Amino acid sequence: MPDHNEEVTVFAAVTLVRYLGCRPAELRQLKFITPRYISIPSAKKTKDGVRGLDRLIEIDNSALFTRLKEHHQRLINAPYADQIRYVQKRLDKLTQRLWPKRKVHPSLYTWRHQLGADLKASDMPQEEIAAIMGHQSVSSVEVYGNPRSAQHSRNYLKPDKGIVKKVTKRNQHHLKKHKNEPITLNNISRWVKQNYHAARRRPEPDIEPRR
Repeated sequence: MPDHNEEVTVFAAVTLVRYLGCRPAELRQLKFITPRYISIPSAKKTKDGVRGLDRLIEIDNSALFTRLKEHHQRLINAPYADQIRYVQKRLDKLTQRLWPKRKVHPSLYTWRHQLGADLKASDMPQEEIAAIMGHQSVSSVEVYGNPRSAQHSRNYLKPDKGIVKKVTKRNQHHLKKHKNEPITLNNISRWVKQNYHAARRRPEPDIEPRR
């Protein structure tokens, strides 16, 4: 018989990722700033600053903000050496029990991807979506979550304007998809590389588009 704390800890982690879209590795470092802001340090941030984005999210719902803060306290105070690792293992065991015939089971990233899909299905600009998801490049938004899988409104989420400006500036050079170029993995890779070299002020590699 599982301990009640086990399921409470899993539920807390799932709820945080479901509503905030943070990466599992970012869960411990969340900072709740009264009255309604949440700081999410990036787990993908590189030393050269090219990848990863620290973000500041406004929760436009005071009751939800309070609930998320309580869930975070439950998670970080859970009696496990590594709360996130524990949640991942426990969630994997639970989902395998629920869907024994499935080859792929839900993980914490499933809820992050769902939030990405919901945001893409809205009329939110790509720069704002990137600022919420923790991407410097809007090209990452192109491949993160399928808008056809959208399920929920996310109008409670508002990215910090300063972070959005940073994303916008980062993408000024970029990778807007050329007309008549299909969205393929090869083209996405090329756009990302072009954006990377532009951001570092290096000549773009001579890479021809693939159709």
